[in-house]
Parts: sequence; C-alpha cells; structure tokens
Amino acid sequence: MKKIVLLCALIALFAISAEKEPTLPFVDNVRVKFTPAGNSTWVIGGFTPFETTITATDMTPDGKFMAIGDNNGNVSLFDLTERKVLWKKPVIEGGYAVHVLKIDPQGAQILAAKTRGQNDYSHTYYLAGDGKVTDMGVQDAFSPQCQETKMDPSQFLWSPDGTTFFTLYETHAIANRGDCKVAAEKYIVMNDMVKSTVDVKLVGLEPFKAPEEDEPDKIWCSAPERIALSSDGKTLATSHCNGRIVLYTAQGGKLKHKKTSKGILYMLRRAGYDPVNGAGFMVFNRKGEIYFGMGAPGSMAKSAIIRMSSDLARAELMAYVHMPYPKPALSADENYLMAGSDIVFLWDLKQKQRLYYGPSGRNNGIHAQMHPKKRVVIIPSEKQLLYLTESAGLKLNLSAAWQKTGRYIRDGGSIYVAGKGTFNYGYGSWLREDRKYGDSWLTEFKGDTAGDRGEAVELSFRSAEGGTFTLFGGETKGPAGDLMHAAKNW
Repeated sequence: MKKIVLLCALIALFAISAEKEPTLPFVDNVRVKFTPAGNSTWVIGGFTPFETTITATDMTPDGKFMAIGDNNGNVSLFDLTERKVLWKKPVIEGGYAVHVLKIDPQGAQILAAKTRGQNDYSHTYYLAGDGKVTDMGVQDAFSPQCQETKMDPSQFLWSPDGTTFFTLYETHAIANRGDCKVAAEKYIVMNDMVKSTVDVKLVGLEPFKAPEEDEPDKIWCSAPERIALSSDGKTLATSHCNGRIVLYTAQGGKLKHKKTSKGILYMLRRAGYDPVNGAGFMVFNRKGEIYFGMGAPGSMAKSAIIRMSSDLARAELMAYVHMPYPKPALSADENYLMAGSDIVFLWDLKQKQRLYYGPSGRNNGIHAQMHPKKRVVIIPSEKQLLYLTESAGLKLNLSAAWQKTGRYIRDGGSIYVAGKGTFNYGYGSWLREDRKYGDSWLTEFKGDTAGDRGEAVELSFRSAEGGTFTLFGGETKGPAGDLMHAAKNW
C-alpha cells in the first residue's frame, strides 16, 4: 500500500514539474529546410522582380495594393492583381532606406520614415494616393528636459476610416542627458486630421507602479517595442520590453489608459510553460485577443508567440519559434497564423499543424504580408517579392525519356521534388543532365532560363531508372497564369 501511495506521489510530482507543451508544433533547427508532405503543401509558387532592395512593405485591407519602401529612399505603389508598380516616388531626404511605412485602409495615404541615424533625425513623410510627397518635418522633444534632442518615429498606424493616424515616437538620444530620462521618453501621438486635434501620450513608466514578483532590475524597463490597433479602431495596445501589454481606449480624439497586464513571463510560468522574455509585435483578432511576439535578437534565438485574452488576464503559449522578434499575423478567417522575422512560419490553427517554415536563403520575413482574401503570403527577398501559396502535388511516373510537366518556373523560383531514387530536371529548351535525388528542394533557378528575367518556362523531368515522384510548386497556367486568381480563398 505504501509503495502505491509513493508511486502516486511521484507521478503527481512529475506531472506538476513537467513543462507544458505549446499549442502548435515547434521546429528545433530552422537551418534544416522544410520538408513538404501530403497531397498538397505550401511552397514558393512564383515571384515578381523589383528594381531595388525592399526594406518596408504594407498592404491595403482589400489586398489590391501594397506600399513598398526601398533602400534608396523611394516608396512605390504596387498593384497586386496586375503585379506591377503603378508609381514610384523619391521620399526620404538624402536617399536613406525606408525603415517603416503604413498605408491607410483605403489606399489613399501613406506615412513613411527612415531608420534613425547617429547624427541626423528622422522626418515623417506623408504621401497622397497619387504619390505627392509632403515632408512633415522633425518632431521636437515633448519633454522640456530633452529639448537638445528630437523624437524619431518608429511605427505608424491608421484608423479604419483613414481619418486618424498614430505615431510611436522614441527619443533620438541614445543615453540619458542631464534630466532627460531617455528610457521613459516614449510617446504615442494620435492625430485626427478631420477634427484637427492632436493627443500626446507618454507611454513609459506612467502605467507601471512597481516591479512584480521580485522582478530583477536589469529587465525592469518601460520602452514600448510596438503598437497595434483593434479592428474597430477603438483600442490601442503597446508592448513593453519587460513582458507587459498596455491597453488604451482611442476614442473622442484622446488616448486613455484602460488596462495593464501583469508580467506575462510569470503568467506563463504559473501556467506550466517554459517562457521566453522580451516583447515585440502584436496583432488583434476579432474577439479582441492579442497575438504577441516575445523574443530577442539572434537568428537561432528561442522566441515565442503568445495569445493574450482580451482582458489581459490569461496567457497561452501558442508556439516556439527560432527567429528574432517574431511578427504575428492572422488570415482573414483567423484560421491561419503567420510569424515573420528573418524567415516565415505558417500554421493552421484549426488543425494545429505547421504548414511551412522558410525560405532558406535571401529573405525578409519581418515584412511578409498575408493577402486578406487569397491564400497567398508575400515575402520580400532583396529585389523580389516571393509568393508563398498552397500547391497541389503533381504525380510523375518517370522514364528515361524527357517528360513535360505543365508546371512553369521563373528565374529565381524554387520547387520541391518528393520521392525515392534519382532524376534529371530541365526547363524550357535547357534540358540538363544533372543527377538529383528525391526529397529535395531545387532552388534559385538563375541564368539558364530563356528570355528576359521573370519569363516563365516549362519544367521537364526524366529518370534513367524510372520511378514515381511528386512535384510541388511551379505555376500551373504557364506564362499567362494569374497566381492571385488561381490561389484558393481563405
């Protein structure tokens, strides 16, 4: 009897101490390429070349247009249906890279700014829908003690009706100067352009009274990392590097403090998770819940996506990710979750499955955009836009003779071939004798395609030994194919 009691006690102790698993599956090593499986999978299905390196993106809620900033200080308006640039304007003074931009829900206005430099301040630039640029100048410090420095914009938001914009400002100085406490000099400015009213809110130590649960001083900080707006435009959230979220009401031209979360790190620990510290990007769902990225620098840093209840009382660990500062996004039906950083993760929330991670190589996943209507994720990759879509697998029963597939590839694209054995691949009139193995990515087609950069050419395969393989990726309608039209809806 005593042995049974002791055994039960040990089991109970183990159950209490065991780490609770996140809701979604984790990838321990993102340097190992994603392996597609099943009858269909998510792959890079196409791309659009761009003249300059892309440094910032934002999409309209209808999915028709994307604002794109580049490393030469230009902002372009890109038509996603036609996949072409409608206009391109020099914006940032001195040609510095566009660090952040935001297009309003109607696609009629854009705000942009560069990253802050050592000795020069960052202006805010306003672009009308036709591309006309207005330099709104540099923002003076809001605190009298900080007048020798200026404020740099680090993020913009638009209200759903496009009449009000929010700017997150940070003090340009990189150290405290006299009575200027730089760590606390973080502000949100709410600018109602119709009523011509401006509300300035210090979002530093004001909502916080004291550390909780003996929190070490070294991580007790007040700098908000990011801001997010609810879908109805009535609630603004700020994230803070001490692992807290603060909510404000954004009505009547005023920002009013609504609620401050407890330390999310401790909330997760009490729930049985092994959490990570830090704060970052956020996105609201329609219920008012917040998907929240916690993490730190480093390509192999262990970061996390947290789902906070609308009242900030409950925290659920959704997923671990290996990426710095993960940026969460939700599909229109809220059944799919994306996390972007140096790479991109994609999950099916309903099925609790991981659908994709990558791409390996050149990318900028922190600027990735989920199309609001089509099941397409658009990923900037230096001088191109990659299109991540769901691709049905094409069964190939290969022989020694070349076999056309009806799938097309563009210069710079990638495909995946599943199966056992060896095969040869070719495209267009260029039929290669290279031997490749099944279950492998064929990436970065370059230099061998016919015609101009971006022209689609048909894939061909053969296998001297014969065999059955499955091809994922490529465009299904050839050079005239419309990827946006062919993609499924959310």
